[in-house]
Amino acid sequence: MGDKKFIEAREMKIFDEQGKEFVGWKGIVNVENTEQRFDIVGTGYKIAQHSEVVATVTKSLEELGFKNNMGVLEIGDGGRVHISIVFPDLKIDVLGSGDYISMRASLDNSYDSTTGLRLDVGGIRQGYYIYVGEKFSHYYHRHTKGLDISELENSIRKGIETFQTKIKQEFENLAGTKVDPLVISGWLNKLMEEKTKKIPAKYLEVIKNTFETVRGNITNLWSLYNLVCEVLGKEDMTIDRRKQLCQTMLSAMKGEFKKIETPKNDTVTQLTVSQQGRAIN
Repeated sequence: MGDKKFIEAREMKIFDEQGKEFVGWKGIVNVENTEQRFDIVGTGYKIAQHSEVVATVTKSLEELGFKNNMGVLEIGDGGRVHISIVFPDLKIDVLGSGDYISMRASLDNSYDSTTGLRLDVGGIRQGYYIYVGEKFSHYYHRHTKGLDISELENSIRKGIETFQTKIKQEFENLAGTKVDPLVISGWLNKLMEEKTKKIPAKYLEVIKNTFETVRGNITNLWSLYNLVCEVLGKEDMTIDRRKQLCQTMLSAMKGEFKKIETPKNDTVTQLTVSQQGRAIN
């Protein structure tokens, strides 16, 4: 990543057809080609150079000592950059099943106002993002004078600590909550009949149809949640929208299906369904 050359941006005054300057506004352009204008912004806008953002994250990871693999995608002729980071040595083996989750992070920055400076830390399994962002670390700041790129290091550190503690317990709680496929099918049908606005019917239908083809393999909330992430991960929508829908479904599942322990010394996990059915109403 150190050899990657990123497009640099700079500010430029802008004028009307009569040559009068637009007071309170400025253009953000390509340093090497000022004809390439990324955006017109207010005077309070602060540029965060792609190279500076990536260098800060790279240095932080080196100091923390965690091996990582980075991939970069430039969007809009360099107006936006998306960096995907996978940590091969930061893994969770969910309940010793051999079902490994690796920590990952995504970094976004733009010159064209399509995003602020954003860092999300999460987990990845078999190429599909596991959206439990509210449990990981999230940093977002608009391009204003209050933007401090160095804050990314604290966000990365927090994400790693959370992954190694709370996330492991979260995943194992999901894997330990057994659910009868017949009950899952009935619950998905109920959600479709309720026509909730939080989960559009077209997505629920795809989730339901996919579930029915593999229902024999879906026996706990962990496998059900993975199916949801995989299905929504294939749909044409923004990353933020996928994350929102996956988190809503996760909340719905945990609200609908509860884990209880049997009396005395028997610790077999059983299923109980909430009577209120308030999951995502």
